Amino acid sequence: MAMFTPSFSGLKGRALFSLLFAAPMIHATDSVTTKDGETITVTADANTATEATDGYQPLSTSTATLTDMPMLDIPQVVNTVSDQVLENQNATTLDEALYNVSNVVQTNTLGGTQDAFVRRGFGANRDGSIMTNGLRTVLPRSFNAATERVEVLKGPASTLYGILDPGGLINVVTKRPEKTFHGSVSATSSSFGGGTGQLDITGPIEGTQLAYRLTGEVQDEDYWRNFGKERSTFIAPSLTWFGDNATVTMLYSHRDYKTPFDRGTIFDLTTKQPVNVDRKIRFDEPFNITDGQSRSGATQRRISSQ
Repeated sequence: MAMFTPSFSGLKGRALFSLLFAAPMIHATDSVTTKDGETITVTADANTATEATDGYQPLSTSTATLTDMPMLDIPQVVNTVSDQVLENQNATTLDEALYNVSNVVQTNTLGGTQDAFVRRGFGANRDGSIMTNGLRTVLPRSFNAATERVEVLKGPASTLYGILDPGGLINVVTKRPEKTFHGSVSATSSSFGGGTGQLDITGPIEGTQLAYRLTGEVQDEDYWRNFGKERSTFIAPSLTWFGDNATVTMLYSHRDYKTPFDRGTIFDLTTKQPVNVDRKIRFDEPFNITDGQSRSGATQRRISSQ
């Protein structure tokens, strides 16, 4: 599907928008005094395993060990698709998000209705290898507007999560409330017809130790084949309490969806080739759809010694 994002403002407007809605930076500072009395201060950006990444490679992850650890200190193989990569790729599905991750390929998606991947030769649909914030999910599609980044843990370390095959697992990390106000509104249009709109806004609640985030998405697009519609409504509010040595985050998401159940084309047993018709032709009926609702909620507590 070809998609584009329209620009609604000129250069000055975009510059003002960036100033008003700039994402917060987290800095780590260390000072050293030399024998001559000169003070040298070193400042660097840092992020935790659940915070937004400034660039293409996060500095830490919690997927491999269930604790927040620097990537360089982890012996396991963890490939991370950061929010910057997702934005540059304009990824709208988990399949698109994992295009650049080696040893991970799509498998039977049950007519395009579920996420399903083979990791290092192991895996199938509904095998429990796709997580959201480190927890197993029953959602047919795990990627949505609230996705911050996607982490892939490869190898037998996946047994840490109770997965029996040694291929690995996929963990979708969602966005969290932030203490600095910023937000965005975007719209995309599909070349097949229709489009998608997204909203993401976060900030502190004045006079409290709380911060909120609200993420939403509405999709109404024509299917890429000759008939069918893809429609979904998604909303994900979240709230975080920031204490001196701990944070508590409450997450909730709700999604209504309707998508075509498309088993693909027909295979000709005489020629041992797909039938010679345009790939956009569907061989089923308009009532072949998958629809439903999904809801999920979680409470997470983070304790720090600092």
